[in-house]
Amino acid sequence: MHSSSSLSSSSSSSSSSSSVLGFLLLVAAVALSSTFVAADKDQNVYPWGENPNNRYRMYWKDSTNVLNDLDQFKALYIKVHGCVWSEYGLGDNYDDDGENHDGDENWYMTRVQPFRANVAFSLYGILKEDSFYLGRRCGRGTFINSFFTYEGADAILQGLGKSFTNVLTDDDNWKNNNGDDDAYNNPGVGCYESDDDEIVYVENNDDYNDNENEEEEEADRRLSGSGDNYGYSKTLGCSADGDFAIAKFLGDECDGRYFLNTTKDDMTSYNDAMNSVSCHKIWKNNHDDTLVQQILSTSFACDLSLYGSKCPDPYKLKHKYDANIKLSSKMGRSTVIGRWQTPMRIMTVIFTVIGMILLCSLGFVKNPKLYRKFRQLTNRKRKGGDGTADPSDAEDGIVKEKKSSKKKKKKSSRS
Repeated sequence: MHSSSSLSSSSSSSSSSSSVLGFLLLVAAVALSSTFVAADKDQNVYPWGENPNNRYRMYWKDSTNVLNDLDQFKALYIKVHGCVWSEYGLGDNYDDDGENHDGDENWYMTRVQPFRANVAFSLYGILKEDSFYLGRRCGRGTFINSFFTYEGADAILQGLGKSFTNVLTDDDNWKNNNGDDDAYNNPGVGCYESDDDEIVYVENNDDYNDNENEEEEEADRRLSGSGDNYGYSKTLGCSADGDFAIAKFLGDECDGRYFLNTTKDDMTSYNDAMNSVSCHKIWKNNHDDTLVQQILSTSFACDLSLYGSKCPDPYKLKHKYDANIKLSSKMGRSTVIGRWQTPMRIMTVIFTVIGMILLCSLGFVKNPKLYRKFRQLTNRKRKGGDGTADPSDAEDGIVKEKKSSKKKKKKSSRS
């Protein structure tokens, strides 16, 4: 009876152990497979080899790479971080070295890169393989990259269906600074005539502004040489704290050299609409991709070396990506900093080790002879190192035999 009960208990324990082992190995396999994702993250070849950041499962270099890999995602989200004064109208007109914007390597007339108020946003995604993702939709684990739009700011709000008021679009007296007909379809980037002729400019900088209230809010700059001391212009701009504002200029061309000031008057509705885009879904698998194409096809990944803190980096991942590029350039090979800090890889190692331990334990439980052989083998190696008998064992045996023979002699003499 005891033997049968012990056999049943051992069989039940072995079955439960095997089920636990199977679960752990399955989790390890999923973690290992999700660590490596075949994707169009960055196909460029650098002097040191491939982009070292390609080994991160949520890294995509630019918006075009994300669009090429839409089939890898279950959903995409964006979070607006504010306004940035950056390049407007990227493309072949301003590209001389394949970087998709004016790098200033070669300059000639009619090819000066214009700047306008654009949107700085971060992009987040959930991969298809994360079937039961329970984390934050817009968090560190889903962060892909940070981007700037390059066709103005209105496009994002219009695409998301946000209601807003852009006071500039109500003004019919606007001018197109660069002769670009697209500005008529996107009036938020146009240059408008301004009637702010109450600003009086004199040679003395101490009292160039007669409006004391405006002087307290924002100090205007006095600029000369604009060729038009009596005309003013305005366009959508950025305030110092990253909000959208009205940027005013001396002259009628919205020329940045003659920038005067910014004011957020009448821009509350516009900024509220932008701030409401905190984690907005722009695409879902097997759904229409018009919105995600509209946003990402007119955006580019911002560069920390060019824009610094204006480039959103909420989790310091862009700093890590940038450091990996610099380290690879210095080392002459593709390498990353803190490679084993990736949580998924740590989880992979832990579950793999636990699974191997349980596998060995399960084998010993089912086959006691195998366990005894294992113990004998480890004891031999511990003693002799190569599976042969240790010479010291022979000496110990001789000593034991002598002691036992002496004891026998004593017993015989007593008897």
